[in-house]
Amino acid sequence: MTLKLVKITESYSSLITKKFDFGGLGTADGFTGVSASDGYSSSKGYGFSDPSKVENVTAGGKGELSDAVQFITGSSIHAFNVDLPDGVYRISVTTGDVKSASVYAEGYAQLLFMTGVNASDSFTIPVTDGQLNIYAIAGISGTPFSISSIEI
Repeated sequence: MTLKLVKITESYSSLITKKFDFGGLGTADGFTGVSASDGYSSSKGYGFSDPSKVENVTAGGKGELSDAVQFITGSSIHAFNVDLPDGVYRISVTTGDVKSASVYAEGYAQLLFMTGVNASDSFTIPVTDGQLNIYAIAGISGTPFSISSIEI
């Protein structure tokens, strides 16, 4: 059996990094601000599929975590969409003020029952159609569910 060594030439500086600060209270340094009214457009490469189903809310943190977007209903048709080249991505999500929220991406549950003010977790997921689609749903029925920031 012969092993072949492959030299990796891609540098970390060429990796994709996107940081989104959700809500209407301003944008933290190094982040792209996204208000609930920002509908998806191909020229921006991001936005909500249906802005009428999200609203800006305050949150208990500082900087990018001081506000959030609250999803009025949990459904993939109300997702935040980000254009990305096909590949595998590490996604970090921080909630707003929630009793419990679950995060879906690409139509599948990724983070379940995130609890409390600015709960944070991450997952790895492949994007195969040129666009990441992500949204939150209530972890406990009848409670608000929001996202303060996403880092890709």
